[in-house]
Amino acid sequence: MQFKGRGQEYTIASHTYTKPIPRCSWYQSQVRNNVSLIASHHERLSGVQKKRFVIGPHSPYFLHPSEGPSVMTTTVVFDGKNYNLWERVVRTALKEKNKLVFIYGTLTRPKPKEDEEFLEADAWDMTNFMLCSWLLNLIDPKLRMSIAYLDMAKIMWDDMKNSMP
Repeated sequence: MQFKGRGQEYTIASHTYTKPIPRCSWYQSQVRNNVSLIASHHERLSGVQKKRFVIGPHSPYFLHPSEGPSVMTTTVVFDGKNYNLWERVVRTALKEKNKLVFIYGTLTRPKPKEDEEFLEADAWDMTNFMLCSWLLNLIDPKLRMSIAYLDMAKIMWDDMKNSMP
């Protein structure tokens, strides 16, 4: 393999290939480099380097881009009489999304840390409120008012469980 020019023309087994350069790639890379340099320079000047809280795909905080407030993988709607079936179906759907820790209360809201750029508490809030939306959308509209003003998925879950005869 032999490379010529700016790495755009190359020869493999006596065949010459040319790879075109996108016109903006050099400029875009320079802008990206300058932005990161400015950010790191600002951190050095302020004397504070913030940690980044990263959410992996296996984290209970992970929300896929296709998961919105109205997206839940069940069609069973709680109507006041079918709690056992509804609870089973919703629990299965939440387990599949790795979100049971929110309704069981085993993952509580962490305290904000000043040295984090994106806080774990922010991730907890976003995921908790998504679960609240999912739960509200899986309840008959006539019954929603009883839990509509609760702002924690665990409290919603417990309230529904305790209100059943």
